[in-house]
Amino acid sequence: MIAWIDSLAKDWAGYLKYTPSGWPTQSVLHKIRVMGPVGAAIRSHHSVIPVSSIPVEIERFHRAWSTMEGKGFVYAYYSIKASPKSRAIQLGMSTSTMYERLGKAHDQLLLDMKIPKPE
Repeated sequence: MIAWIDSLAKDWAGYLKYTPSGWPTQSVLHKIRVMGPVGAAIRSHHSVIPVSSIPVEIERFHRAWSTMEGKGFVYAYYSIKASPKSRAIQLGMSTSTMYERLGKAHDQLLLDMKIPKPE
């Protein structure tokens, strides 16, 4: 796992839930009207990042994430707030497999962001 990418991904995950003002992008009532009661209850729905209002580093991360394979895993990993063991169970894999996939995803994000990998 690359600490710099991990920190950037945590910041990015915060932008998926809220706008920079701190308010959600949609009210709960609006989500229920658009998605129905079941769809609004599913946590996998996320709002589009307002790309013009986020920091450059997070925008670059988002662009790399949006074109990578396995982006669903990265989104799920950073959107689940739990202990590593509980997070691995929710993702349906062992903790070691989860960290192995996360390391590969971080390497891929570095390549897509065109940042040289530290030795």
